[in-house]
Amino acid sequence: MLCSSHLCSICTNKYMEDYTVFVTVRGGTVKMAENAISKASRAKAFVKFMMVGWTEVRYWTWEFLANLQLIKLYPVLLKKFGLAPSTISLYVGHALCFVEYFFDTPPHHCRLAKGKLKQVQRELKKVLRMAGRTVLGRQVEVKQQKQQRLVIWEALATCQSLARAKIPELLDDIEKAPPRDPPTRYRFFGYLGAYIASIYGHRTGVLTCMRVKEVKEALGYLINVRDHKTLRKFGLAQIFLDGEEYGWCKRWLELKKRSIATNPYFFSSFGKGQAKDMVRYVRRAWGEMGLPGSPSLLDIRSAVATYNFESNKKEEREKVATQERFYVLHKTVALAGKMRQRFILSSLEEKELAAPPPSPPPVGVSKEERRRKQPHADNCPPYKEKGFQPSKNPRKKIENEGKGGPIKVVV
Repeated sequence: MLCSSHLCSICTNKYMEDYTVFVTVRGGTVKMAENAISKASRAKAFVKFMMVGWTEVRYWTWEFLANLQLIKLYPVLLKKFGLAPSTISLYVGHALCFVEYFFDTPPHHCRLAKGKLKQVQRELKKVLRMAGRTVLGRQVEVKQQKQQRLVIWEALATCQSLARAKIPELLDDIEKAPPRDPPTRYRFFGYLGAYIASIYGHRTGVLTCMRVKEVKEALGYLINVRDHKTLRKFGLAQIFLDGEEYGWCKRWLELKKRSIATNPYFFSSFGKGQAKDMVRYVRRAWGEMGLPGSPSLLDIRSAVATYNFESNKKEEREKVATQERFYVLHKTVALAGKMRQRFILSSLEEKELAAPPPSPPPVGVSKEERRRKQPHADNCPPYKEKGFQPSKNPRKKIENEGKGGPIKVVV
C-alpha cells in the first residue's frame, strides 16, 4: 500500500507541473523564466501548507483547500519565517493567482465544489488586504534607511570626474593584458558602471542587460535598453553618451572579440551570460576612487533620483507623471543631451532637501511676552479702515461678539 506522502506527490505534482507550464512565457527572457519558477514554487508551498492536518488519504479530491481557518494562519506562518510584509503580500498574491487558475481549470478528480472555491478566493483576498496594511509602514522604514545612507552630491560629482579620467587607462590595460584576464576586465566594468550610474541612476539590470546590438544601433549616441525589470511600466531605459564615451564602448567591443565574440551582452561574463557581480565591481571601483561609504547601485539610484526630483520646479514636482516615472523617454537626441546635462548639474550643486526646523521658544517666557516681542508681518503697520476712528473711552467694550446675536456696544 502506498503511503500518504507518496499519494500526495502523485496527485499534486502533475497538476503543479501543468501550472508551471501555464505561467511560463514561451520565448521570454531568462528573468521571466526565473519569475515563472518562483511563482510556481510559491503556489506549491501554499498547497503543501493547506495539506497540514488533513487526515484523509484522498488528496486527489483537493478538498483540503477548503480549510478557511488554515488560510488565515498562512501569513502568520510566513512572518515566523522572517519574511518582510511586502514578501508576505507577494506570497499570498501568488496563492490567489493559483486558486483562480484552479477555479477555471480544476483537475479531473477534483471533488471541490465551485461554491467552496469561491469561499477560498474570498478568504485569500481578505488576507491579502490585511497583509497590505503593513506594507506601507515597511516601505516607509525602508525609505528612511535609504535616506540615512544617501550618497552625497559631492561624491557623485567626484565619481564622474575620476572615472572619466581612469576609463581610458583601463582600456589600455585590457589591450596589453591577455585576452581572458578577469581583473582588468572587471575593473573596467566597475568604473564604467559607476560612471553611468552616477549620472542616470540606472538599476543593475539595466547595465547587465544592455546588449552589444543596442550599443551598435545607438542613434546619435543614444542607447535604448529594451530588456530590464520595469520595461512594462516605464518603457525603454535610455543612456545618452557623448562622442568620447561612445568611443570607449566601441573600443571595448573590439577588445571583447578577442575572447568572447559570440556573447550578446555588453557587460559580459567569460561564458554565454551577463556579468553576475556588477555591484561588487562598482563598489570596488568606488573604494579605489577614495569615495566615502560602500553604496550599492540602488543607493546611487536613490541619490540621483532625489537630487533630480528636488531640482525640478514646484509645479513639476507636484505632477503625478513626474512622481511615478523615473525613466524619461527622449523623443530626439538633442533633448536627450539636454536631459543628461540636467542630471550632471544636479550632482554639481548642493540642494537643500528640507527647510531647517523652527527654533523652540525660550524657556521661562510667557505667551504674552512672546506675542509682544513678535514683529508684525513684513513690518507693515496694522490696517485701518478709512473713516474709522477708535474710541478714546477705555471703558468701551463689545458684547455678544461671536455669539451669533446682534453686537451691542456698551459704554
